[in-house]
Amino acid sequence: MERAKAKDTIAQLVKEFDEGKAVFKDAKKYDEAKVRAGFIDPFFEALGWGVKEGQRRIGAQREVIVEDRAGKGNRRRPDYGFYAGGELKFYVEAKQPSHDLAADKAATFQLKNYVWSQRAPLGVLTDFEELYTFHGAFKPHFDKPNLGRIEDLSLTYQAYVEKFDLLFDTFSRDAVIGGAIEKLVASVLAATVRQRGKIERDLFKARGARAVDDDFLEALTKWREELARELARRNDFRDGYELTEAVQRFIDRLVFARVAEDRGMERTNTLQRAMERWEIDGKKKPLYGYLIDLFHRLGPQYNGGLFAPHSLSDEANLDDNKILVDIIKSLYFPEGQYKFDAMPVEMLGAVYEQFLGSVVRVTDGGHRAKVEQKPEVRHAGGVYYTPRFIVDAIAHRVLGPLVEGATPEKVLDLRVLDPACGSGSFLLGAYQYLMDWHLAFYAQAKDPVKKYKNAVYVDSDANLRLTLQKKRDILSKCIYGVDLDPQAVEVAQMSLYLKLLEDEAEETIALQRTLEMWKAEKYLPDLSHNLLCGNSLITSQHLDPQIDWTDDEVRRINAFDWESEGSGFGKILRAVDDGGHGGFDAVIGNPPYIRVQALTEFAPVEVEMYKRLYKTAAEGN
Repeated sequence: MERAKAKDTIAQLVKEFDEGKAVFKDAKKYDEAKVRAGFIDPFFEALGWGVKEGQRRIGAQREVIVEDRAGKGNRRRPDYGFYAGGELKFYVEAKQPSHDLAADKAATFQLKNYVWSQRAPLGVLTDFEELYTFHGAFKPHFDKPNLGRIEDLSLTYQAYVEKFDLLFDTFSRDAVIGGAIEKLVASVLAATVRQRGKIERDLFKARGARAVDDDFLEALTKWREELARELARRNDFRDGYELTEAVQRFIDRLVFARVAEDRGMERTNTLQRAMERWEIDGKKKPLYGYLIDLFHRLGPQYNGGLFAPHSLSDEANLDDNKILVDIIKSLYFPEGQYKFDAMPVEMLGAVYEQFLGSVVRVTDGGHRAKVEQKPEVRHAGGVYYTPRFIVDAIAHRVLGPLVEGATPEKVLDLRVLDPACGSGSFLLGAYQYLMDWHLAFYAQAKDPVKKYKNAVYVDSDANLRLTLQKKRDILSKCIYGVDLDPQAVEVAQMSLYLKLLEDEAEETIALQRTLEMWKAEKYLPDLSHNLLCGNSLITSQHLDPQIDWTDDEVRRINAFDWESEGSGFGKILRAVDDGGHGGFDAVIGNPPYIRVQALTEFAPVEVEMYKRLYKTAAEGN
């Protein structure tokens, strides 16, 4: 919309609100739904956003997502999400005009929690009469509702016309696409340091730009160190590999269960209730045992490998209940400020990629634990995670030509491999691309639900969605990965499972059951033949039988036999013998970059094997 026309529209809205203010401020006569339809929707439509039109789009095409459902418990998202290029730019939370916005700490905290958890630049709280804008750099604090508020963009409705240029240049669709919000936040944070008083400057230094992923990584690291130390002290692990695996599996289960809660797949406070049952039950056994029992109960529902019996983790003894109580409390408000339904799966993957850069080493006969960086990470100067926009661009470049002009049946025959998958960032990108492609294909039909029964359905907000079964099929048939690190493989599996369950909740599963589109009891497919652990570059045939390999060398090399039945990939590679096309259709990823000189220091055996097996640069790195 042109600037002048937008200004006229907003001026008219201001005039109408002013004239009917007495009615609009009456809570019994004018609720939130009415102010949204009467004032807030037209306000943002005047700024160029297709609020109503956006609801008719699908996937990454949607620029405005309106949350019509109230949700359950603490799972209520802000009312509007505004997107550009598939990225969330700002949230808007609406209230009825009778609401005292300035005094509502809960609403402000809820909004800022979502903004911070999703790493969104801005959040807006408005009842049209007032509009408050917050940036998402500061970690939310319930008792500091004004922390992060942008004063120049915190206005009453009488100032909308006077400050129109600022509003238009910040929130209009064209301005947002052009990067206006990022420029605003950058300038505000710089001003915070330069101009504000000493207290806020110190606060900025202590908590400013406290990204949620940095905060969560710090928490994960602390939990691992505490659990590793106590498990090593109370159990007999042969080496650091076993202890690392036991700790990793326990933490992964905790995180998955907590994410499932916030996303509506589990009852709220599942972990807290387990802790409360332990307290009521007279503490007949340590809390650790109660949590293991909980994980076993979740296993039949979710399937997958995450909750399957795991002797190293399940049979361990940990009777220091305080550690577990503190961890569980830190996953919930008020100790924890994470909104796990807002944290993108890709962000969790990036956190875990950093987390997996360290391992647990045991000393003192296996009863002391020390967390230290992997040698390859130490030599490389840290872990480097591929940014999501690069992952998405590569997925589009690689998969686009393969799906062009294809049918869903043909696309389900594609096999996409990342031979050094790490925590699964490229597999997530490929999986998301294929899900988006299927949804766009089905949406072209006149009556997609009737034509493609069991592939798509329409949810309670009138959005076309892929069924859980279709998402399972795409994942289990198309996505494959290998990594040298068993913990990375586990995290990749967890990330893909969370991606599959993204936007699912009890109500969506119930609706699919009602529509007879979902009958199975288990939500997750078995990925034991899709995600495998091993060295993509070395097979067992490459190991010289004349050498007496040590257990540590065998474990370090971790030879991987691509074509064996046990590898899970043998059938795919030999499919040509059965009349299929054989092999993988696309190889995608970002393999580790390690200088040969550094690799020689901690893995000299592999270096010589690589030199013998592969052609490399004659000199240098």
